[in-house]
Amino acid sequence: TSNRTYRVGPLTLVALALLLKLSVLGADSTYPNSTPITIRDGQSASSYPSTVTVPTIPGVIDKVVVTINGFSHATPEDVDILLVGPDGTAVMLMSDAGGFPDVANLNLTFDDGGGTMPDNSVISSGTFKPSNYDAADNTEIPEVAGPYSTTLSSFNTKTAAGVWKL
Repeated sequence: TSNRTYRVGPLTLVALALLLKLSVLGADSTYPNSTPITIRDGQSASSYPSTVTVPTIPGVIDKVVVTINGFSHATPEDVDILLVGPDGTAVMLMSDAGGFPDVANLNLTFDDGGGTMPDNSVISSGTFKPSNYDAADNTEIPEVAGPYSTTLSSFNTKTAAGVWKL
């Protein structure tokens, strides 16, 4: 059981954009998606899922880094961000992190070599390891059944080509 308190109200994510950086055979490639995503109260975000299409690239993935620009939210703890690769591999980038302090216009980079994202204190812009502080609430995401990985290396040795979903 969880003793967390959840605040209900309009939830807005402004100008969120996905930037997917893939290293394949030592060469970095970046795939942006600048379509804004809005998180709505009690339902999926608009522009859901946000997608990035990666063309066929020879070789396999040796590193995935994800950057989310412009993250703003009244209660970051209410936000679950899941990255799903073309083959269905799913990594929870952020779930139940940051507590209840409002945040505005953050740039969040997710990298296995990053620091630890705060659980119940304010999040600031930076580079973080994927963080999932309460795996039990992830059943809201019907497209891909959990449990979800929290390491981006889960994509290593896979083919990058196809549609990536956030």
